[in-house]
Amino acid sequence: MIQGTEHAFCVTDLAVRLRRHFRNDPTRAVYSDVKIKWGSPGLKEPAPDIAVIPDIRDRDRPRQAFHVPVDGTGPSLVIEVVSPYQDGDETDKVEIYRRAGVAEYLIVKTFEPLRVVNYSIQGYRLVEGGYRPLRPDARGRLRSFTTGLDFATAPGHRGVVIVDAATGEPLLDAHALEQRWRREAEQRKQAEQAQKQAEQVRKQAEQRQNQADVRAEGLPGACGSSVSTPTRARTAAPTSRQVEVADGACARDTALRPCTDSASVVSVQRKPTARARNSWIVGLRYR
Repeated sequence: MIQGTEHAFCVTDLAVRLRRHFRNDPTRAVYSDVKIKWGSPGLKEPAPDIAVIPDIRDRDRPRQAFHVPVDGTGPSLVIEVVSPYQDGDETDKVEIYRRAGVAEYLIVKTFEPLRVVNYSIQGYRLVEGGYRPLRPDARGRLRSFTTGLDFATAPGHRGVVIVDAATGEPLLDAHALEQRWRREAEQRKQAEQAQKQAEQVRKQAEQRQNQADVRAEGLPGACGSSVSTPTRARTAAPTSRQVEVADGACARDTALRPCTDSASVVSVQRKPTARARNSWIVGLRYR
């Protein structure tokens, strides 16, 4: 079957948006070009462009085909994209999906007058065993009860417009999704860089504070300082008279006991002066 490039774009775009919309619902699958085996003798088994299947088990399991009798469920919405070169989607497949019990069937048409691609959409809903055409609302949208989505086309818009009926928010197309993912990735990258820079600034501040604390602890008289001023620096230097008396006293006592006074030890170790010896002799004379 001949299919143009616009057919491929539209099918891919629909599959991407619908899968993303139902990504948090593990019981709902969106398949593209997967053969549906109805389990009904004589009923043709096409591979729809888009098939939305509810109440499914093992949604992400690889499949060559979907077996309705085995899984106990079937498509609730089928979408076929019709190119100018395709036939049968508006006639034969309508009967196939009606007999298979597909609740809703949408047909998206693409045509290219004067090299400008335009889209149109029509749909059917299964009512009492027969298909009835869907009527667009005032905004030109077709409501899908099985998915809670509105489908439409717009002049100059490539692809199908899909809107969440509950929130009124449109489902972004593949191009818009790619741009959004890129923006989100760039924002995450910038946030990570900002976090790293903030962590670096915090570490530098801690290092500066630690260095300041170390310097403060090393200052004399600082609170909590373990460094004390040397004893000799706090003790006043002895006068010459104190040295003479100390020398004489230490000389008298050396024969009786060792001298333990630090100042006297310093004086005894050096040779006594003549004046100091005379002072000692005078002291003995007046005893």
